[in-house]
Amino acid sequence: MTGGVQLQRRAARQSREAAWAATVSAGPVDRTTNGFGGESILGLLLPEYRIVPYSVRHQLPLRELLRWSDGGGKIAEPVLCVDGHPGCGKTRLLVEFAEQVSARCGWVRPGRGEAAVVAALALGCPAVLLVDDADTRDDVPALLAALGKATESTVRVVIAARTSQWWLTVRAGLPAHALTGLPYRAQLTVAPIVSDAQNQRQVFEQALRYFTPEGATLPATILTPQNPPPSILLMHTAAALVSEQRQHAAVDLNTVVADVFAHERTLWQRSIGQAGLAEVPAATLNEALLLAALVGAVDEPTAVRLLGCLPTLTGPSRAETCRRVADWLRALYPQRFPDWLAPHLPAVLIEQHAASSVANSHALASALAVATSADDARARRVFTSIGRARTHSPHADDALAAIIDAAPYPMAKAAITTTAVTGLPLDYVLAASLAKAAKILTTPQLQDLYRLVPERAQPYLLAATAITLLRLYLNHDTVDLNHPDTLDVRHNLAGVLSAQARYDEAATEFRSVLAAEAEVIGPDHPDTLATRHNLAGVLSDQGLYDEAADEYRSVLATQAEVLGTDHPDTLHTRHNLARVLSNKGCYDEAADEYRSVLATRAQVLGPDHPVTLGTRNNLAGVLFRQGHDDEAAIEFRSMLATQAEVLGLDHPDTLATRHNLAHVLSNKGRHDEAADEYRSVLATRAEVLGSDHRDTLHTRHNLAGVLFRQGRHDEAAIEFRSVLAGQAEVLGPNHPDTLHTRHNLAHVLSDQGRHDEAAIEFRSVLAGQAEVLGPNHPDTLHTRHNLAHVLSDQGRHDEAAIEFRSVLAGQAEVLGPNHPDTLHTRHSLAHVLSDQGRHDEAAIEFRSVLATQAEVLGTDHPDTLHTRHNLAHALSNQGRHDQAAIDFRSMLTTQAEVLGTGHPEPVKNRRDMSLMDEQARTNPLPPRKNQQPEESRQAEHDGTA
Repeated sequence: MTGGVQLQRRAARQSREAAWAATVSAGPVDRTTNGFGGESILGLLLPEYRIVPYSVRHQLPLRELLRWSDGGGKIAEPVLCVDGHPGCGKTRLLVEFAEQVSARCGWVRPGRGEAAVVAALALGCPAVLLVDDADTRDDVPALLAALGKATESTVRVVIAARTSQWWLTVRAGLPAHALTGLPYRAQLTVAPIVSDAQNQRQVFEQALRYFTPEGATLPATILTPQNPPPSILLMHTAAALVSEQRQHAAVDLNTVVADVFAHERTLWQRSIGQAGLAEVPAATLNEALLLAALVGAVDEPTAVRLLGCLPTLTGPSRAETCRRVADWLRALYPQRFPDWLAPHLPAVLIEQHAASSVANSHALASALAVATSADDARARRVFTSIGRARTHSPHADDALAAIIDAAPYPMAKAAITTTAVTGLPLDYVLAASLAKAAKILTTPQLQDLYRLVPERAQPYLLAATAITLLRLYLNHDTVDLNHPDTLDVRHNLAGVLSAQARYDEAATEFRSVLAAEAEVIGPDHPDTLATRHNLAGVLSDQGLYDEAADEYRSVLATQAEVLGTDHPDTLHTRHNLARVLSNKGCYDEAADEYRSVLATRAQVLGPDHPVTLGTRNNLAGVLFRQGHDDEAAIEFRSMLATQAEVLGLDHPDTLATRHNLAHVLSNKGRHDEAADEYRSVLATRAEVLGSDHRDTLHTRHNLAGVLFRQGRHDEAAIEFRSVLAGQAEVLGPNHPDTLHTRHNLAHVLSDQGRHDEAAIEFRSVLAGQAEVLGPNHPDTLHTRHNLAHVLSDQGRHDEAAIEFRSVLAGQAEVLGPNHPDTLHTRHSLAHVLSDQGRHDEAAIEFRSVLATQAEVLGTDHPDTLHTRHNLAHALSNQGRHDQAAIDFRSMLTTQAEVLGTGHPEPVKNRRDMSLMDEQARTNPLPPRKNQQPEESRQAEHDGTA
């Protein structure tokens, strides 16, 4: 019986080992497939051949990986994500790690992710699974889901990819049980190790020494450095090529990829005769290699059909020729498991070569389209490979366009899905190709393609594609523009335009839809009211607050009658009306409206419902605008406690409240606390949403503002520029958020005394805002206001006064004479009058502004107190020192009560008072209130539908 048990155990062990061997390989190149590389430079460059020693500059991430595998280090999650630029050495890092790790280690074969986890768990010992090029694979979600089911596991997983955008999509699609222990973002980033010209030469010469046979003389080669610096893989490729060809000439890194594939073609001549392919042109064999590498085939018959898509493979025995080509490629290069034919070559090199070849070969582009038109997974594989080449190849866009143009409908489907999953920037190429295919795409096809575009991707990631698809549908001859279904499409188009900040176009489209809906379905239909509601939102975004308020009130009256006063749509309209009232500066009305909506929502939905909390958030924002910082802070903290319990600390709504609390702290002069809070929110948003998400950039923007208020102007400028780069890429250079960051960067330049640069930047921002938002939009007028300040700083007081008066006229018309922005401009104009020596006029203007501020904002509002401060100085400049001192002391008393004695404003003003007492008649009017970088005008999430 003992022998039987032993046999059973041995059989079970063998079964476990067989399952492990079937799902993982010993290295990134599966040696069980044909091909070795031989004299092929491409083969020698594969990471596991390790001809060049591992760089000491990458020892740090290697040590971190090893500590993690042993349960130590700073990374606690069982899944570790590694990212980095193409060709930076991610795979080589994993090769070194696999050599040194103490646990069982295996490279997960493509398509076997779930089975690999099951096999690893069955081993019953510590095991590490390596998933390379994870952003090109479809089996990662199944792998993570299987890992999440294990209650107790000694299995760890390393996932390597170039970017983390795809990771956010993967996480979003996983079940709840699989999210435990998963990181939000990559914990390790492999940094590039090639930098300036001198470093490039050093790296090249080191690689050349190792690729040159021992005892041979190094070729006398001159390297032409590249800017931006190339990848380490490209440097090694150049060295290998020079060593193989024994060249004594200059090496141009821009041509290395083309050169190495040209060298491969010379090697082919030694084997094609034996393979019976001597009559096949080298160009055709090159296309066959790319077709096989980009698409792949599961077995020999499929490989023959795949290569048969190439029109240049002709002849009476075409199928036999295709079979010979497939066998020849299998013998020449290692293959990617589980495909029978899929040459495994260095990814960056094959991507760049494929982009160049496809862009210049209509036949190859057509073959790729034909080969994948019925296989979505392989079509996505093609788009991922060539899409990744966009970062290092100028031909990638042309190649992508050529493939889509060859078969617009199936290829567009694959391109949309690839973009949505990986985050690759294929949007504009895709939109242009769709526009070219307008006459051959049917309306059902256009609808299918639009449905593939996720709603979250429509404002930015697939913005051009979404609009192109909607417009192509609406322009189709078979579409009735007034059909209710078509009106929904037109409404969606207006919504997408609005989300992209194309407000004029959105308003025009909403008005057109509204006219049709009123006629087709009636003016009181809920869909018609929804369109009017959304039109009011666009009017508000345009700064047309009076029109927006009128429209909201009209919609509200009808909704209350048709739907009822407590209907969610009715409450949503009242909520947004309150927001417009706040933008108009009608803070008391806005607060009353928010309180009324809050009471109803708390009763209908409950006090802890996210929508109810969103209304509380906006009410606290109005309290803040009213100058009630303490009340706003109390409200934000109360909300925060509820949100943390109900939604969780990492929920976007919770983070939005923490963000707003940080702004209140900064306004109260508690800049250190505010900076700490912003940094904490920033770290979490970067993990949860991604470093390039609009909300993450929003927090970084406001952190830069706090740095400025702390007097750390250089750091603030650096941070603003970094935010600006991210916004320009994610949102576009003319998006209102991007322009607002440029506006605040100009503020910093001005405060650094770089007035000429600031003026140039303000004028550039002004041109963008005038084009995107319109010349009379509040943001545009605000930029003109601050440009006038710079003119004043430059001593150009007459020009500044003219500009302030022009801005004042626009604000009085658009916002009204009593709006806080209008009053602020009048305050600044009074300051310039004083600078011009017109002290009597300045005092009169300060008094007029003060009276209105006291009525509109209240006597204790910070803006009102600031005007009292400057009026006191104006009186001093008139020689009325006694009256100035009385007013100054009265203002200081109120300011200390409202802001606290430790707030920077009372401290600074007490210092000014001391100086005024000492200098009496000689004291000039102090500098105007610092034109500090403002809170981003992007509204935080309000929890509404």
